[in-house]
Amino acid sequence: MGCLGTLVLVACIAAFVVVLIAYPKQALGCGAALLVVAIIGIAAVLEKERKSSEQYRARQDAVTATVAYSPGTCGEGNPLAVTVRNGGSQTLDALSLKLQAFRPGRSTDLLESSYSENTLKWDKILTPGQSETRCYSLPVSVTRSREDAPGLLEWRFAYKTPTFH
Repeated sequence: MGCLGTLVLVACIAAFVVVLIAYPKQALGCGAALLVVAIIGIAAVLEKERKSSEQYRARQDAVTATVAYSPGTCGEGNPLAVTVRNGGSQTLDALSLKLQAFRPGRSTDLLESSYSENTLKWDKILTPGQSETRCYSLPVSVTRSREDAPGLLEWRFAYKTPTFH
């Protein structure tokens, strides 16, 4: 609600208080009716928001993304193979993916300390049912590490944020 909406709400409450003081019996009946209308209105807005959120989640869940260290598929320069499939009914315009890398049997994300290097931007437009694999370079922190061979790490995405057409 913006400034104008807040101003209107405050003015309505002030007017109701004035009427309540001047005409208490009539104002209580009218106030009860207004309260019922307000409750119904709030419930309707909350239900609309819930449905909208569920629809977005369903569209988001329909987009799948997998990542694998695959120099055989992608080459040594960009060895991370990212496959995205649009299983939804809307065209996928873009996708932001938070990449994670773990040592086998460990729970510490090796990329956790760097936001910029672990966010992959997918800009290939995918129509419903379409999938594609694109190749990405390794994060700098992994290429600098002498103890973590990229092929032995477990690669996955923490979350994905799709943009639809």
